[in-house]
Amino acid sequence: MMRYVMLGLLRHKGPRHGYALLKEVRARIGLNLSIGNVYRELAHLVTDGLVRSTQNPAGADPRRAPYEISPAGIAAFDSWLSAPPTKALAPHHDEFCARAFFLGHAEPSVGRKIIERWRDELAIHGKTLERAKEAAAATRRGGNGSPIDVLPFFLGRWLRHVAVDLEFIEQLRVAHERWAETGPASPDPKSPRRPPLRAQDDLHVRRARPVAQ
Repeated sequence: MMRYVMLGLLRHKGPRHGYALLKEVRARIGLNLSIGNVYRELAHLVTDGLVRSTQNPAGADPRRAPYEISPAGIAAFDSWLSAPPTKALAPHHDEFCARAFFLGHAEPSVGRKIIERWRDELAIHGKTLERAKEAAAATRRGGNGSPIDVLPFFLGRWLRHVAVDLEFIEQLRVAHERWAETGPASPDPKSPRRPPLRAQDDLHVRRARPVAQ
């Protein structure tokens, strides 16, 4: 997806160097990329013939070479924009859920720590999104030159996802506590397990028992 975001910015905003693309992606979409990721993606786009380096305008910093989109890049971006999204809905079985399946196999104290850590991380993520949403609203009031400022809507969507995950964590915590209180006790690994009796052994045991008078 990142390559199409960068292609779109070059398509509609004109030539940009890597750092300018980085700032626009952060301001417009809210993705916190590193400059290394940006230049690696630009290198891939150059290799694929979708962007190309161009001349610096007069007075610009010569250390920052700008890139422009190629005709093939325009065609690729326009095709991507009009295509139906392939991942509009998140998969039901993600890594988060997969790990939750195995909480019942861990010691209750371990499971409690895992759930608590998940809840804390989600809460921190939610606060980070809240601050980003407030900053985006302030930028929106000042105007950022975008015809449709979608970043506040994205942040609101992500915050709702966090709220749903926090609700899931609470339900999981309640179920885990119920299991920890009423679940079957695990066998003690230190106590040796008696092997099952063979048929002939069982016969000898029954013969050795005293007969009731």
